[in-house]
Amino acid sequence: MILKINPYAIPGLKREPQVDITKQVIRYIEWFCLTHEVCYEDLLGKRRTGYLVYLRHLCIHIIWEAMYYKNLSLFRLGKICNRNHATIIHSIKSSENGIKYNTPLPKSSPKKLLSTYSTRKEHFDAVYIKMTS
Repeated sequence: MILKINPYAIPGLKREPQVDITKQVIRYIEWFCLTHEVCYEDLLGKRRTGYLVYLRHLCIHIIWEAMYYKNLSLFRLGKICNRNHATIIHSIKSSENGIKYNTPLPKSSPKKLLSTYSTRKEHFDAVYIKMTS
């Protein structure tokens, strides 16, 4: 008779160490800041200007997509980004809606970004390809 052990019955059997995930997420955020020429503190800060909010939502969405299969919880991502898990859910949904309905970028975007991409979908696709390659 073969015994089958439920992998969820033993704590820690199925999960990767959280420390490695945290470091990887921080590296993604730093890369995103360098790519978009925005300060790390501004990206994860409390300011609510349109362009920073857009970048914050986009960054959280891309990290969520990239880390989806690595057991990154909403709570953990929220803790790294100084946000509540409900805010993380809102960021992901608003990003998806912006991409889905192909809405234009915020008016306060830098000229460099506006001249390159006209919609959120184009911008998301370009950033996601760079991040995952």
